[in-house]
Amino acid sequence: DMSVNAGIAVIDLDDFKLANDTYGHDIGDAFLKTEVAVIKKMIRKTDALIRYGGDEFLLIMPGIKEENFKNKLLQILEEVRRADVPGYGGLRLSASIGGVLSNGSVIEDAIGRADKLMYQAKNRKNMVVTEDNLVADGIKKGMLHDREKIRQLILIVDDSELNRALLSEMLKDDFRILEASNGRECLDALEQYGMG
Repeated sequence: DMSVNAGIAVIDLDDFKLANDTYGHDIGDAFLKTEVAVIKKMIRKTDALIRYGGDEFLLIMPGIKEENFKNKLLQILEEVRRADVPGYGGLRLSASIGGVLSNGSVIEDAIGRADKLMYQAKNRKNMVVTEDNLVADGIKKGMLHDREKIRQLILIVDDSELNRALLSEMLKDDFRILEASNGRECLDALEQYGMG
């Protein structure tokens, strides 16, 4: 296993599948090519941009300092938003980015952590989430200490109060918790919170 000191980001194009399904694969390809061109312009020769999964990219920036890494991810977010997709002038891209500094940890672990942060970013889209819980919003450019907003809502349905309590305790740091003791309550909660 390789351990590295690098900035590692997982970058995912927002609504990529939707665009693909709506407009066909040509547009998907145009999106990806545009994104790659934008990012490549902004990174160093020593950095690696690797496609993995349909619309996910892994960006590895060896030896980068934390401040520079964060700023770079914010710049990437901004430039992806500004980019013109050839042939699709009216459409705007946006990306969700999770970034970690590996600090000597095994690269697979760092990628796993970056991936989780990217999913947090996806809750709001067009944003960068890094590990110190500073959430950088691409539009505001401000740093928000706002973990509530990015934690996913989880609904625990169990008729045993003990089980619900145990699960809540285990998950409460990472998720916002709703509880329901039966199917009826569960459906009410889903309706109320619009999770479908």
